[in-house]
Amino acid sequence: MKIHRLFLNLILIFSVAAFSSCEYEPLEGEFATEDPTDPEDPTEAAVFEVKKDGVLFVGEEVEASLNEDGLQIGAQSGFEVYALQIFAPEVGTFDFSTDTNGMFIYTPDVTSDALAYIMTTGTITITQINTTDNTVSGSFSGTLSEMFGEAEDIVLTEGIFVDVPFQAEAPQDSATATIGAESFNANTFATVSTGDVFVLSFMNNLQQAINLYLPQEIVVGEFEVTTQTEIYSAAFSYFDGDQTQTYYSIPGSGSINITSVQNGIVTGTFSFEAALSTDPEQTMTISNGQFSMDIN
Repeated sequence: MKIHRLFLNLILIFSVAAFSSCEYEPLEGEFATEDPTDPEDPTEAAVFEVKKDGVLFVGEEVEASLNEDGLQIGAQSGFEVYALQIFAPEVGTFDFSTDTNGMFIYTPDVTSDALAYIMTTGTITITQINTTDNTVSGSFSGTLSEMFGEAEDIVLTEGIFVDVPFQAEAPQDSATATIGAESFNANTFATVSTGDVFVLSFMNNLQQAINLYLPQEIVVGEFEVTTQTEIYSAAFSYFDGDQTQTYYSIPGSGSINITSVQNGIVTGTFSFEAALSTDPEQTMTISNGQFSMDIN
C-alpha cells in the first residue's frame, strides 16, 4: 500500500481543515532532482519509531515529500498510520502546541472510520536535512488528542525519524474560485481514492476547502453535479473555530467540467450551489472555479 501525500489525505479523510494563515518560507539549499542513486529501495534504510503509551511502533513504510506545502512525513505499519507536516522546515525545534508550525495526525486504521488524533502539545525537532541525498532526520514527542473527544489522550515518547528520503517537488497545482463574493485561492492540495470515488481537495490558509468527487477513471467532459459525496458531486467546508461546517452540492445546480487529462495532470472548471449539511436551508454559491492538479 503506497503512502501518497499521506498527511494531506488523512486531513481529507477525517474532514479536517485546520491550516492556519502563515507565510511558508522555502527551504534553502540545492536539492537533488532525481531519486537517491542507491539501486535498492531508499526507504528501506529509513527509520520511523515511537512509543505510543509505552508500546513501540515501527514504521514498515516511511515516505516524505518537500513541496510548496512544506515537509510531509508519513509512516505506516499495517493500517496504523502516523503523518506529520512542518510548514517551513529547517534544522531546529518546532512547537506543536498550536497549528502555526504544522500538524501531526495519527489513526489506528486508515481504511475505516476509526478514531483520528492530532498532536495538541509537543515538539518536533529536525536534526538534519541532507540536501545532497534528500533525506531528513529528527525526533518528536507529545500528546495526541482524539479530534472529536471520543477517546483518551495518547502520549508519544522517544519518537525518531532517521534518514527518511524525501521527494523535492516543484509547485504545479492550482485552484481558484469565488465563494459567495469572496475569492478562494488554494495553496494545499490532496487526493483520496475510496471505493468508486476519487476525491480532489483544494485548501487555503483561511481554513476553507473545496472537494470534487470524481470517478476513478477521470475522463474529459462536462458533468452535472450530483448529491452528497456521489460521483460528480462537490463540497465546500470551513472550520469555524469549533467544528467543520460542510456544504454539499445541490443536484443539478451546476457542473464539473474536465477539460484535460494528460500525463496525470487534470484540469477543469466547476460551479455549483451547496447546502449546509446540518441545515439545508442555508446555501452557498461556488462559482468561477478553475483547477489544475497532478494526481500521480
